[in-house]
Formats: sequence, C-alpha cells, structure tokens
Amino acid sequence: MNKLEKYERMAADFEQNHQLNGYHHFRRLEIVLSFLRKLGKDLIILDAGCGDGLQLDKYIKSYMAFGVDISLTRLKRAKDRVNKNIVFLGDLFKLPIKDNKFDVVILGEVIEHLEEPRVVLREIHRILKSSGYILLDTPSQSNIIDMILRLLGIEPKWGYKVDKTHLWFFKMNQVKDLLHNTGYRQVKIRGGPFIRYDLPIINHCTWVKRRWWAYRILDFTIGQLPVLRQLGAIQVFMAEKV
Repeated sequence: MNKLEKYERMAADFEQNHQLNGYHHFRRLEIVLSFLRKLGKDLIILDAGCGDGLQLDKYIKSYMAFGVDISLTRLKRAKDRVNKNIVFLGDLFKLPIKDNKFDVVILGEVIEHLEEPRVVLREIHRILKSSGYILLDTPSQSNIIDMILRLLGIEPKWGYKVDKTHLWFFKMNQVKDLLHNTGYRQVKIRGGPFIRYDLPIINHCTWVKRRWWAYRILDFTIGQLPVLRQLGAIQVFMAEKV
C-alpha cells in the first residue's frame, strides 16, 4: 500500500467531526490559539495536514488561514466545512508552495503519523517567512504519570495504542532535538491536558463535556507551577525559523 492509499484508508475509517468533543483535542487547540494570539493579528497561516478542517475552521475566524492535505476524502470534508478556496491538495513531504510564504505553519496531531518527520520539518522551514514560526502538537511521554511509571521501570506505550496509525511516541526532548536539527530556535513548550486521557474512567470523562470542569481545575492548578507547565499528555511546541 502506497502513502496515498494509506491516508485515504485512514480518512475512510475515521471521520473527525467529533474530535473537538474530546477534552484533549479541545485543550491542545486552545493552547495553539493562545500562542497565535501572542504572535499578533496579521498572520498568514497554513494548517498542514488540515484533515477534515475542524481546526482550520477555528483559525479562519481570526486569521488569513489555508489548509493542505494529501487525502482527497478529507479535503472534500474540509471544503464542505470552510471556504473551498482556502484548502488544497498537497504532500507535506513536497509541498506545492513557493519559499517564504507563511508566517505560521501548524502541524496539529500530525508529526506522530509521519514516516520521516525531519523531511517535513525542513519542508515547512522552506515555506516559512524569515523569522516565521512552526506550531506543532503531539502526544507525549513527558507527562507526570509516565515519568512516575518510568521510575518504576514501566515504559509507557499508550501513545501507540490510542491510535494505531501513530508511528512515533515522542518525549519532549526528542521533539526539541528534531526542531533544533531542522533549522528552528527558541522552542517554547506548553503541556495540556496534563493528565493522560486514555486512562480508565478518565477516558470516559474526556468525551463528556459536563465533566470537563475537573480537567479545567487540574490544568489551571498544574499550569501555575513553572516546573510542570511544559509537561503534558499532549505537548504544544512553538519554534522560530532560523
């Protein structure tokens, strides 16, 4: 099965309409949007691997935003959700975009699906403007629970199990190294949610919005502690193009 066939099968098997009903997806998008607000208002953004367009639908409310995806199935859904003129077909490994075009490129829950993340990070570097930014988020082993488990000699594997299409399950320093080695600097990191969303009982609460208040309290409380603020079951990374 080639790459295109694989992504089309993934698109056919999994629609993303319900995605933001999960607290972990809601929270990671909330953090991404907070980073964007700090960067300013007049941004030209690319949602790389935009999928069904759920995140892109949020970005276009405040920014000039575009989306690209390799799956025709997902692009059709994205076009039905947002203005069809802002989404287009493209392979992240060789984007049909000229150099220095975007202020920000966002990789939302994408990097863990890529066979060669370095190649894609370099391609994003190419299309970013001078001193542009990459924003990416991914499930992470660098969270409080997994760090305790490793002290007990237990290696966490949940990042592969929550989605069997995941090829990678990163630690925080692995992503930082990837960014530094592909032409980025000043890496800022924010974790959230801090508690793993795959755990029994918690997993159920994740998808019930009226129970999100417990997550909100935990995220607010832990987020006040600088030593823990970067840790999270999902981590969001923002880095500047060198």
